[in-house]
Amino acid sequence: MATFAAGQGLSRDLVSSVLADRDGSVWVATYGGLDRWRDGGIRPWGNREGKLNGLNPTSLFQDSRGQIWVSTNRDFGYLEHDRFVPISGFPGGIVDGIAEDGRGDLWVANQNEGLIHLSGNRVVEETPWTRL
Repeated sequence: MATFAAGQGLSRDLVSSVLADRDGSVWVATYGGLDRWRDGGIRPWGNREGKLNGLNPTSLFQDSRGQIWVSTNRDFGYLEHDRFVPISGFPGGIVDGIAEDGRGDLWVANQNEGLIHLSGNRVVEETPWTRL
């Protein structure tokens, strides 16, 4: 069993989400930035700080195509090479969970806004928690 902390390279010890990538690496969303464990070492994603448009990641998800999805308190989007691509029209807020249906659409549980349905990288439906 491996244990990692800031002393071993994590941006911060406080972790909000962990994702085992199908390529064998491990993504770690910390309160200090997004880190990736690969080939025995931990490095910040993208820029030297691991920030996504200046913010810390909060939730991680990998879809059936291998795309890595990430939320911050302001944005929701995906990683493309060394950049974070936010989805236009996605409301900010805390993401508690992400799931994919059989069509490849994403369903995102936003703590304040409700259930958000994405298809083809765009928001197609927002259902407030009061309607569920």
